[in-house]
Amino acid sequence: MKHMKNLMIAVSALSLAACGSSGANSGDSTAAPDQGNGTNPIVTPVTTKTTIGTVDSVSSTAFTVQDQSFNLSSSTVSYAKQNLASSVLTSGSKVRVTSDSSGQHKVELNPDLAGFISAIQGDTVQLNGQSLELSNHQLVAGDFVLVSLNPLQSSEVTAVTKLSSAETPLYIELEGQISELNQTTQRFSVLGQQVDYSAAVIEDGPIASGRWAEVYGQLSNGVLKASEVDFEQFPDTAETEISGVISWVNENKTSFELNQRYSFNVTNATRFEQGSVNELQPGRFVEVTLNQQNNQSVLTEVEFKNQSISTPGSQRVEVTGTMTFDGTHLQLNGFSFAVNSLTELEDGLTLQTLDGQYLQIEAVQRADGSITVKEVEKAGVSTRIELTGQVQNNSIWGYQAADNSLSSFTNQWLELDCSFDGVRLSACTLDD
Repeated sequence: MKHMKNLMIAVSALSLAACGSSGANSGDSTAAPDQGNGTNPIVTPVTTKTTIGTVDSVSSTAFTVQDQSFNLSSSTVSYAKQNLASSVLTSGSKVRVTSDSSGQHKVELNPDLAGFISAIQGDTVQLNGQSLELSNHQLVAGDFVLVSLNPLQSSEVTAVTKLSSAETPLYIELEGQISELNQTTQRFSVLGQQVDYSAAVIEDGPIASGRWAEVYGQLSNGVLKASEVDFEQFPDTAETEISGVISWVNENKTSFELNQRYSFNVTNATRFEQGSVNELQPGRFVEVTLNQQNNQSVLTEVEFKNQSISTPGSQRVEVTGTMTFDGTHLQLNGFSFAVNSLTELEDGLTLQTLDGQYLQIEAVQRADGSITVKEVEKAGVSTRIELTGQVQNNSIWGYQAADNSLSSFTNQWLELDCSFDGVRLSACTLDD
């Protein structure tokens, strides 16, 4: 049931075919099982590549995923282990394509949401506790549908596939980042939907805030009663390729995020194709390559594509100050910054030592206004301070300017360098 979801993963695997042989002094020429007669061994097709991504286009003979073309005649389409007609493939659908050495492809539909439509009012459709906006649809309440969402904006639907009653699985599906985790009640939220995992089988745990989960189960009184919770892992193979949109980059360009879910560290071994490290910017389309080194996935290549978007659905945040910590959020001047299991703590910091510290954080603000901390380090007290965020009412992150140096930047999201007396800002300029 595990699907390993991301915008696009291509995995290359090497396999060896064993050949039988006859001994020079032996009269027994019987080959080992499934290996033919030793001269012409039976070769079983092996998986050579797995591509997980979004269908770009579909024709009568082929479909494309991330600019790779697959023949429909050699493809088997399925969802929840149920074979489907290839006609269910549509542009915008998320899929997982497994190809073998014989040229055959297994295509698994890989939606973000799957379930029964509970209500429809005009273009608004209720599914798994979510309100979705769909135009020009012909759906009715009770239809079982698979829904793919924009990876940078979960409220935007990219594709809908309706299954017949004979194709309907026994569970519904919900995918997203875990938030509001309560280990006492054994509940968390995904896409705003409450999930009860008390009776669930956990794959590749532990359950932790910030992790990306696939949840399977049934809705009961507005709560998704999970029967299984799966956490994605990178394939344990020599090479992995992931394509998508950069959604966050740290100040030093040593770490970046893809599709609002995958984080990568840039090392001296990282190569850049069709660009340089300076072109790591939110909104750029890239393809990254990971290689296994000492049982770890290491970023070895970043290839820039000739595409970009102006609003990647997130903004970089940088702020410094004496912060309080309640176990899940850092607070400063009335602003709250969520810390989760993926937050990188530097300078020997731990969750137990964050409260009351003078800190510098790098974070990301999503389109819904939520802010998640990516990196935390100790900060030294200085008369200069660097801040990245939105200027409002001659202030930024609750720090008021003693002069008018912020007044011309109202409502803009900027990187600023300011003088700082410990309370107020002054002489703020754009940080180059």
